[in-house]
Amino acid sequence: MPILLIIGIICGFIGSAMAKGKNKEPVLWFVICAFTGLIGIIILALSKAEQAGPVVAISQDGQTSTRVIAMKPEDWKKWQALVDLDPEIAAAASTARNRNPECEVILAEKYMTLNDKNYLSAALSKAVAEINAKEAANSARNASFKVETDDNKTSGTITSHFGVSRFLKSGGGYKITEGALSGYSYVTYDAMLKAFQV
Repeated sequence: MPILLIIGIICGFIGSAMAKGKNKEPVLWFVICAFTGLIGIIILALSKAEQAGPVVAISQDGQTSTRVIAMKPEDWKKWQALVDLDPEIAAAASTARNRNPECEVILAEKYMTLNDKNYLSAALSKAVAEINAKEAANSARNASFKVETDDNKTSGTITSHFGVSRFLKSGGGYKITEGALSGYSYVTYDAMLKAFQV
């Protein structure tokens, strides 16, 4: 195999990996870097990363979380315009939002993939089903969570979806001595419990 072909393939793979990390089209950059070599890699390295998708703040029960939407920013803007202009889409979005703010985001992702109002009802049903499944999984995980400790919280056990773990207060923090996350240390009691609820 000629040396230039080997160098081109290597440059192509480097460009493809770099493009993936910058949310750019890996196949396109494989071809560009394979033909242009080091010049293509330098151009790619100096280029800005593209946004993976718009980030939407979701508020529920007084807590705000964010979700990166798996659609192009311009598609999210189109969805918002459709909600403003189309009564059927507005009604579906409202139903989804009332169920759970994240449900509207899921509905938007599904609807904008097809962009066909014939599938609006099916997209809404799927979005609600996904939220129901997510909430059921969270409930099951939280139901298995139990902490048993002495009055001073110096030692005890944590039962979670990881199984049973033992902890001990040492110095100013808490250390997991047995079970899942064994060896991990936490500055506060609450930080330790949060780690088991993830």
